[in-house]
Amino acid sequence: MFSYSNWMKCLLWLPKYTIWKKEFKLYIYNFFFFITVYPSVDPCYNYTVLDEPWRANSSRPSNSYKFDRSVTWSGWYRLFINGVSTQIPDTCVEICTCGTDIPLWIRGGHPTVEDGVVTRDVCGHWNNYCCYYGSYPIKVKACPGNYYVYELVRPTLNQAEVMRKSHDEPKPITSSF
Repeated sequence: MFSYSNWMKCLLWLPKYTIWKKEFKLYIYNFFFFITVYPSVDPCYNYTVLDEPWRANSSRPSNSYKFDRSVTWSGWYRLFINGVSTQIPDTCVEICTCGTDIPLWIRGGHPTVEDGVVTRDVCGHWNNYCCYYGSYPIKVKACPGNYYVYELVRPTLNQAEVMRKSHDEPKPITSSF
């Protein structure tokens, strides 16, 4: 007989003595078990899909600019353009692309799988200076399967957008696995 629900932490069974937590019941005698079940908190498997083609670096601003300051970012995001996985640029981006005046990019490059979660500065290109505007740093993680996830935050300036590469092939993620 085996059944469980919710998350249980620790179980101990002795002859004629049973202790259980959180509705987990298992009837085995003369054994000592430690079982821990946690929901996955790895951002590679817990992210929100962000698929907005106007964010591509090939997208020029129209008469309706987009602004990330009005977005309530929460958690980790994986980026797509029309269903194809992509990444935030890690080199300077031309102004007036990505549907906004001041496109954002990350400085410091993308991590490898072995690097785990890293923090990268966010820059906004303006006035012929690639990092004219700085913004709050974001967290980035390379994931098995050759994609990245980002913990995005609200930019510090109004006319700025997190953008995505649209013409470049994604850089392969190096891994020793």
